[in-house]
Amino acid sequence: MEAVSDINADGMKRFVKHLCVISKRHELREKARTNLDMQMRKVKQITLTQKPRRWLIEQELRELEKKISSALEYERRLFGMREADNHLIRQLKDKIFSLEYQLRQSETMKDREIARNRELISDLSNTIADLREKINALVEREERIKELEKKVKRKSRKY
Repeated sequence: MEAVSDINADGMKRFVKHLCVISKRHELREKARTNLDMQMRKVKQITLTQKPRRWLIEQELRELEKKISSALEYERRLFGMREADNHLIRQLKDKIFSLEYQLRQSETMKDREIARNRELISDLSNTIADLREKINALVEREERIKELEKKVKRKSRKY
């Protein structure tokens, strides 16, 4: 679970706002459905009476049409919100896929760079070792030359 400090305040605000909007739309949709059910019962009741009045039936049918339109409008709004959410989800999934691909590419490049750097380090280490050997050989040679020069000087002094 994320720590409280890791929660994005703007994201949380947006989430709560959308939650409230969806909740309100859902509530309005349920209210419209309830009104529609009540109107349908009322129309059934009027038509089942012994002597229904034509004007009353027409009035109740007009009211029923209004309630149906209202209920359909609220359903459409909720469905529209769902489609917008699906579009957003699709965009987010695409973005995640893109970022994961970029991450894999970066990791691959990083691994290549690490291998190349290790190879360079190995080559440099070998070169340094070779140079040390040459330097040691040159130092030994210098020391032998100095010793020989000393011997030559000693012998030349003797004569």
